[in-house]
Amino acid sequence: VTGIVLRGIFLLRKKELDWFYEGGAAAVFPDAWEPFRDFIPEDERNCFIAAYSKRLTSSDADVQIEAAKRWTTWEMMTAHLLQNHENIKRGEDDKFSL
Repeated sequence: VTGIVLRGIFLLRKKELDWFYEGGAAAVFPDAWEPFRDFIPEDERNCFIAAYSKRLTSSDADVQIEAAKRWTTWEMMTAHLLQNHENIKRGEDDKFSL
């Protein structure tokens, strides 16, 4: 290999996680951000990762599924600059999301 082209590098550093999950990416993907954000009560929006973790590990299966679907849809809608609607629809599937 004489060269590699890298694009969309995401190293899971705190500043990258904060940008992606705490509102920075909302400026690029506002339509995707709203349902992701709105699932979490306003008083818990200081850390979306923690708020979603709480719901994904809830003892209530319905809460788990809805959180998983919102998280997966957010990720699917932001995975590409030009959205792939077939992939996004997969986020609506309970089993796929979990």
